[in-house]
Amino acid sequence: MSDVYHKRLLKQKAVYWPLGSEESGGVDTDAYGRPNYGTAYEVWCRWETKNIEFIDANMTRRLSKSIVYLRSDVRVGGVLMLGTLSDVTNLTIPKKNDYAFEVFRFDKSPTLNTKQYIRKAYL
Repeated sequence: MSDVYHKRLLKQKAVYWPLGSEESGGVDTDAYGRPNYGTAYEVWCRWETKNIEFIDANMTRRLSKSIVYLRSDVRVGGVLMLGTLSDVTNLTIPKKNDYAFEVFRFDKSPTLNTKQYIRKAYL
């Protein structure tokens, strides 16, 4: 998987809110247990609305809303939204945006030449 692969197949944009903001010192939740999200930014992706049964990071069986192929890593607990930053209606509470879902699982597998990676987020 090379840059040619990324340019050819990952043509959609998504907005990503990482879990744990710099303002919170990287702490994932506030004093009330609510998630602390970092600054939202756009990522290249291929977004598939697909229901697939998977096991999440807590070993819980789930049914996905979407599978997102990405150029870069994301963290479980972060939020991905199909679209661009100009589509965002609520920057502080990501899940209040249409098509914004929590990342429940993230897989990163090397390609056959082991020089590139295939990255998948299960939402």
